[in-house]
Amino acid sequence: MLRAGYGIYFGILGVDPVKPAQTGFSQTTPIQASLDNGVRYVAMLANPFPNWLIPPSGAAGGLTTGLGQAIQFFNPNQKQPYWQRWSAGFQRTLPGKFLIDVSYLGNRSIHLSVTQNFNNTPAQ
Repeated sequence: MLRAGYGIYFGILGVDPVKPAQTGFSQTTPIQASLDNGVRYVAMLANPFPNWLIPPSGAAGGLTTGLGQAIQFFNPNQKQPYWQRWSAGFQRTLPGKFLIDVSYLGNRSIHLSVTQNFNNTPAQ
């Protein structure tokens, strides 16, 4: 028996399922384990945030809401992401009720969104 299949799957344009940009309404709290280079630890597994979490500021800051934070924006020239998937297979029943199955599967992703750091440290 010979089987084959092909499909195109489209992604959602304008929505980043990994990290949405919510300036002022989302906040990251880094864990600072030690204040003196490891001589005394203030963050332990029992309490990884001894100074609690940094609250999001919301829109209270007006135009200064995102100052000091990373710049995030949506690329208006982004193209629709999509995936092409295909498969082809062959099955054959052998004597003794053995089954042999040989298949080939393929996947190609096009126009995937990526996160880029525009202010990175050069490699040299």
